[in-house]
Amino acid sequence: SRVVAPKGARSSPSATSDGSSAVVQPKGFRLRKAEILHGYRSFSRVIGEGRSVARPPVRLFVRVDPTLGSTLKVGFSVSRSVRGAVQRNRFRRLLRESFRLNRHHESLVGVELVLMYTGAPKARIGLADLETPVRQLLHEAARP
Repeated sequence: SRVVAPKGARSSPSATSDGSSAVVQPKGFRLRKAEILHGYRSFSRVIGEGRSVARPPVRLFVRVDPTLGSTLKVGFSVSRSVRGAVQRNRFRRLLRESFRLNRHHESLVGVELVLMYTGAPKARIGLADLETPVRQLLHEAARP
């Protein structure tokens, strides 16, 4: 049986590891390259000048930037206490996905965000474990 994608989704379904088709998310959920925060200076500016809110195992740094206009910039970071690049990249991917899935709940414009994983290095964290803290942090970031 073929899975039908919702209106606005890409036309070609992607295959999952078990060979079945999966529906690709609509384009409105995508995290565009222009929305990604790049570079050491950008991260340092947000972490140094922005306000910080924590919901373990995630910390959010928010900096209002009037020059951004109606756009949003977001960066993802994992503490070096998480040993091994493979593990750090896994946590970074989980942070990115939980942000992507929850960004539409709040209207965040004209801000720079850094989401940082600060939890235990050996923790077996899944997407479900990060979604609730990220959603709560985004809700707090949307408040003035």
